[in-house]
Amino acid sequence: MAQIDFRKYPILFVDDEEENLDIFAINFQDDFTIHTAKSGPEGLKLLEKEFVALVISDQRMPGMTGMEFFQEVHKRYPEIVLLLVTAYSDLDILADGVNAGLLYTYLLKPWEIQDLHMVLTRGIEHYHLVAERDRLHREQIETLKKMARANKLSALGTLAAGIAHEIRNPLVSIQTFLEMVPQKIKELPLTDPEKIDRDFWERFRTLSFEEILRIRRLISELVNLAGPTMSTFSEAHLSEVIRSMIDLTQKEAEKRGVTLKSREEEDLPPVRIDVQKIKQVLLNLLLNALQATPEGGVIEIVTRIGSGGKTGRVVQLLVRDNGAGISEENYERLFDPFFTTRSPGEGVGLGLTICHQVMEEHGGEVEITSREGEGTEVILSFALS
Repeated sequence: MAQIDFRKYPILFVDDEEENLDIFAINFQDDFTIHTAKSGPEGLKLLEKEFVALVISDQRMPGMTGMEFFQEVHKRYPEIVLLLVTAYSDLDILADGVNAGLLYTYLLKPWEIQDLHMVLTRGIEHYHLVAERDRLHREQIETLKKMARANKLSALGTLAAGIAHEIRNPLVSIQTFLEMVPQKIKELPLTDPEKIDRDFWERFRTLSFEEILRIRRLISELVNLAGPTMSTFSEAHLSEVIRSMIDLTQKEAEKRGVTLKSREEEDLPPVRIDVQKIKQVLLNLLLNALQATPEGGVIEIVTRIGSGGKTGRVVQLLVRDNGAGISEENYERLFDPFFTTRSPGEGVGLGLTICHQVMEEHGGEVEITSREGEGTEVILSFALS
């Protein structure tokens, strides 16, 4: 363990006998930062103003006992380490405090200075370790969030050219129509409405409206995919996820000469998922498959009922390709962060890591089977509620 500066972790000693407070401060002030209070209410007021890592209190005090004081401290500051000083006659109270998870430990009267010094040292070490664990956990969560964000940006970057092309085509149609409008207006037979070219106006109005809706759908999909990662679960059909992700990757597949196919088993029940996160997972899997599948290859997305889970049945989403497959030496590293076989600039190696993380959040499973030169199959399994 790294060297701890114990004075950075103040101790509060609460006792209704002033002499005991003085003795405690005199004996321990050289090694620890000491605060004292004559009662539980006074100790609570001090805790509102001062940072304290460990509280030690006598059990028998007028007005508010040590355990009553600790219950209030734990409610307000659950991270503080609590140590009770009591007599043999209060052992039943000790047992209740330990069983309730309030007490770190206890000390029986009369306490020895050496024993109490050791207990205080261990208590602060415990506080330090828990605080360090919580800090590392927060850092890990932030790292995972950054990884997820980096992965999204990488995936969206891969799609950028195809999406730009997808949006540009409808805009060309709309622009062509708008450029023809002035001439068509001049040709309007104002005296004879029957000669209006209704076919032109209806056809291009419908076309323009549909193309605008398509642009809006694509932009909305991209905005949703690039948005926050907070989980929002709802009942949804996987077919909805598949259709939207095929729309996004279709141009990339056409550019690579790869065919995208989807097949859904009839009467599949909905599953409880975070739709946006599962879209991100499927997008990653499709981009991986596109990168591995040669021109003329096929990628198939299948949904079906499978076996497994607590209920014995799961809904499965499969992404299957007939591409290059995965070598044995790379197979064990598939879920490692930042591992990628792509060329520099084509990916950051987070797709399968994020996939695994998201499926864990859903209480589901991800399974990959692959043979080098024959293709890869990824199976996502979602438990039925």
